[in-house]
This record gives sequence, structure tokens and C-alpha cells, in this order.
Amino acid sequence: MYDFSGVVNKSHKALPPPNSPTSKPKAPSQVTNCKGIVEKIYVELDEKAVLAYANKGALYAKKQDINKAHEFYNKALEIDPNNIQVLENKMDFLFENMNEHNEKEFIDTAKRILEVNPEHPNALIYVIQKYLKDQDLENALNGIKKLFANYHSESIAIQLL
Repeated sequence: MYDFSGVVNKSHKALPPPNSPTSKPKAPSQVTNCKGIVEKIYVELDEKAVLAYANKGALYAKKQDINKAHEFYNKALEIDPNNIQVLENKMDFLFENMNEHNEKEFIDTAKRILEVNPEHPNALIYVIQKYLKDQDLENALNGIKKLFANYHSESIAIQLL
């Protein structure tokens, strides 16, 4: 253990140890205010980090760097797993780069979107198509009913086909 009692500040006066009678404890209100400020900063940084990571994911997707795009979308979702915009971007990215290895993640992302927004039309269409592919007609029919209850249009029917 090091002895820091001899450390000097810029005025070359020795600093008192933290628990010495000459060191002044912070008032509880000062500590509470500092905690509040720090929490606000963390929230702002987290929100900006989500957008920064999502934007990096989008940039890497445009460059066709699939691994990096995937990595940054996932980092954004680690911070804010309910961010519908990031979830939509990730779903679209996975759809555009669909292969046998990421189909499950694609459907899981669409289902996650439906947890956040149960009436999301694109996620509903993708999940319904998956149910139809798997011959899960009951869940497919329930999804179709939900879809048409909210979005009864010819274009939705065409997308399902």
C-alpha cells in the first residue's frame, strides 16, 4: 500500500488524507446534487451512444461489412433493447442479408419488435410468413386477423402472398 500523505498540490502544500479532521466532508445535498447530475449525463451519453452505434451499424451495412454492421446494431440494442428504430433497422438489415444462418435471428428480431409494438405491420408480415412456412396455421391466422384488423388494404394482402 502506498502512502499518499506527502503528495502535494499545485501550491506545494501537502493535501490532508481524506479522513483527517482537516478534510471537509461534503454536505449530503451536494452529494445528492452530484449524483443527479452524473445520472443525467449517463442518460444523455447512453441515448447518444445508442444512436451512434445504430448509425455506425447503418454505415457498415451500406459498405456491405455485415459483421461490423451486426456488431454495432447489437451494441445499440444492448443499451436500449426496446428502441424500435434500431430494432427496425436491424430487422431490415437482416432481411437484406438473409441466409440460413441468420433467419432465426431475423424472426427473433421481428418478434421483439412485436413485443414493443404489437401492431407493427412489417414485423407482423414477416412473422406470419414464418408461421406459414412452418405450417403453423393457427398462429399465422391469428397474425393475419391482427394485421387486417389494423391495416385492411390490398397491398398488405399482396405482401403476404
